[in-house]
Amino acid sequence: MSRPVRPPARRRYHRYRDPPGNTTSGHATGDFGLHRRQMERSGTRDLRDIVTFTPGLTIGTGEGQGAVPISIRGVGQNDLGIGADAPIGVYLDGVYLARPYMNLFDLVDVERIEVLRGPQGTLYGRNATGGAINVITRRPGEATVFEALARYGKYDAKGAQALVMGPLSSTLSGKIAFAASDRDGYTMDTRTGRDLDPENTFTLRSALRWRPNGVLDIQLNADGGYHDMPVVVHKSLAPDFDPKRIALDAVPREDRHYWGLSLDATYYFAGVQLTSISGYREASLKNLIDTDAGPAPLIHFGQYDETSQFSQELRIQTIGSHRLQWLAGLYYFREAADTFSAIYLNFMGLLGVASSTTQLINASNRTTAYAAFGQADFHLADNLTFSGGLRWSRETKAFTFLQQSR
Repeated sequence: MSRPVRPPARRRYHRYRDPPGNTTSGHATGDFGLHRRQMERSGTRDLRDIVTFTPGLTIGTGEGQGAVPISIRGVGQNDLGIGADAPIGVYLDGVYLARPYMNLFDLVDVERIEVLRGPQGTLYGRNATGGAINVITRRPGEATVFEALARYGKYDAKGAQALVMGPLSSTLSGKIAFAASDRDGYTMDTRTGRDLDPENTFTLRSALRWRPNGVLDIQLNADGGYHDMPVVVHKSLAPDFDPKRIALDAVPREDRHYWGLSLDATYYFAGVQLTSISGYREASLKNLIDTDAGPAPLIHFGQYDETSQFSQELRIQTIGSHRLQWLAGLYYFREAADTFSAIYLNFMGLLGVASSTTQLINASNRTTAYAAFGQADFHLADNLTFSGGLRWSRETKAFTFLQQSR
């Protein structure tokens, strides 16, 4: 027996059994996405862990290129440069995350995750040709909630997280949550005795929700954190075949930092819902890779990326169970992304000769996008619905690239 729900992913009232489009179910009952209790039971910590529950979804490691590449049914991002946009849109509380290295954060207070397959251009402001992943955090309300968790594991892995939310007054409620983790590395550098791949993460998320009456709902969200993680460590041919003992002349690392603000305002009137989502985010990535995977200083690669973005979405849609349901929206997006990378080459290092070349790359990309979108669903019968949508978009990119050798 199914019951009507209104999943934000489809932005419509639908039934669990037969949502239009392809929305991945987290379990056999047909609930949309992966829900909080499922994530708690399965130990889900970030987006990479949801692959187990989502057929057709692949999330890679990026191998130190700063990306968490995502593909749905084989459609993914091959170009990881700052001038390219991913065909899979990732949204945090309705705010689009432009760069792939913004997608890796702790799911400490997430209510559910929804995965949609196929083009989403008529329901979302930012066009996504291959699908979308929605991460929806818990909203504070009238109930007072306190949760805490601590864990310990192999390699001195330690973790803790906590959540507090509840009412602050008759119309105002709040939330604050954090998660932190730390562990030693799996592999050791035989030259220094240091761990090569330890991991350290921290996430802080908060929200204030104001509901002065039954028709207005405004929530301010703030979050930030860092993810200092290992790069996949490779090993060159050597007499020591122990995979946990490696000799490198540089310690590979990948460090990400991020923060963001968003304002979500919803107003209900005359059987429709008017929603505004404003979002601003900044993120940075720093990594270093010992490309030759050996103790000689032959090839090193270093990269520093940073991005800032602002987005504004306005949409209006019908609510309730009606034969004709529709949604229309306007969208604005602006991003400034910069990257600096250096490739150190010293092929004479095998002979002990210092004869190196360094290639430097500076690039920047400025994106401005506007869009209008809409979709209408007409229910002809219980099991027959006619859906149609339109999208108009205009996007400009200003790209600069400078390469030099020293």
